[in-house]
Parts: sequence; C-alpha cells; structure tokens
Amino acid sequence: MKNYTLLFFIILPGIISLNACVKKDNNSSPLVTVKTWKMSATIAGKLWQTDSTGGSISTDSGVSTIVIDGATKGDSAIAIGLPDGVQPGTYDLGQGRGFNLAFVVPGANYVVSTGTLSVSTNSNNLIVGTFNGTVTEIVGTSIGNNVIMTNGVFRISY
Repeated sequence: MKNYTLLFFIILPGIISLNACVKKDNNSSPLVTVKTWKMSATIAGKLWQTDSTGGSISTDSGVSTIVIDGATKGDSAIAIGLPDGVQPGTYDLGQGRGFNLAFVVPGANYVVSTGTLSVSTNSNNLIVGTFNGTVTEIVGTSIGNNVIMTNGVFRISY
C-alpha cells in the first residue's frame, strides 16, 4: 500500500493542475484553444476521452518523472508517470518499474497491475505513445476489482 500512496502523491498533483494549450493568431485576436494534446482509451469496453490534458516534470529524491494526465468533465482521470528522458520503445507498466498508470473515477482509485506503454516520440517536450493494461481498484467499494484498458493513446506537451 505504501507504493500506491507514493504513486498518488507523485501523479495526482498533475491531474489537479491540468494545463491548457492556447495560441494567439497573427491578427492579435483573443486567445484560441489549439487542440494538439490528447488522451483516450477504451476502458471496460467503453470509449474514454479527455476534455483536458496536461504534462509536467516532477522531481522526488533527485529522480525526475514525466507526468502526463487527462481528465473528463465527469471527474474521471488517467495519469501516467514515466522516467524523464525516456527513449522511444515499449515498456512494462507496473509498480517498481518506473512506468506507472493510475485511473481515478468518483469513489474509486485504480493502479496498473500489468500492461505496456509504447513511446513513439519524446522530443522538444512532446511525448506521443500508446498504452494498454489492467488496472486494479485500491480505493473504493470493490477493492481488488480489475478493469481492462485497451487502445490507449496520448500526445502531450510537458
């Protein structure tokens, strides 16, 4: 349980401080949203898409972690933590591996028990990739319940 608590203290601040991407056009008109960040997945067979996304670098005990997150207006969120400087490749998700995933819905928190994360791009503070796996409920009314995530994709600046 101690590892799960540490995961939430590292990843959840990123969920709370979701960023927005804005750009001013050449005519000095008001700021407009540029939809270049995204995160989506199929969770328990249903499409899940973010309304807002963000990315940041968190440092704890000298170890830097890229935290990418997305949230819906319905208060559910996914947060992924991976080592700063990660190179393109496929990695195992899970506690103690340096690659973690948390899923939060009203009344329940889940952490990844098994899965993979593939990074296709990580340059100029833009990270792009995919993820799949099983998350296990650690807080809520059905502790130990597993939920399957498939077709996960992200494209986020940090």
